[in-house]
Amino acid sequence: MYTNPDSMSEAKVRSFVLVVLSLLLVLIIVLLVRTFNEPAPVTATQVPPSIENPVNSMQQSGYFPVGAQISSPPTDVPTAVPTETPEPTAPPTATPKPTEIIPLRRGDNNEQVRQMQQRLIELDYLEQGSADGKFGSGTKNAVQEFQRNNGLAPDGAAGRETLTKLFSQDAR
Repeated sequence: MYTNPDSMSEAKVRSFVLVVLSLLLVLIIVLLVRTFNEPAPVTATQVPPSIENPVNSMQQSGYFPVGAQISSPPTDVPTAVPTETPEPTAPPTATPKPTEIIPLRRGDNNEQVRQMQQRLIELDYLEQGSADGKFGSGTKNAVQEFQRNNGLAPDGAAGRETLTKLFSQDAR
């Protein structure tokens, strides 16, 4: 029938592609049908009569005669004991910062000195990277220069007035 081997293989390839596409189409249709035909979840809206009144239900079903003695349910069935609901605790309050300002002097070595040095760096009184927490002669000179530029007595110690001014918006 076919004389050209190239056209024969092309026909086979087309047939194969058609079969594969047909199978994919069938698979997609089956999946779509399954998703639309899934049963809806069942929700109970009323109690069946056999559960609502089991004695009447059993009498009507012929399990025991209408006049038969039925023992009452046991009375020593444990019941749930209500527990006390714990009272909510008050939300934590922030610890206020101490209002006492501790003066900083030459020879001090702590975090407060480092914070002061960092502020002096921001205001260009100290070189970048020199905040080491040690109040040495360089820090003393920077504090004195800051004090002179801000109308404070240039004693080189960072007391209440100097620190208040240093960390204020109008420090220069």
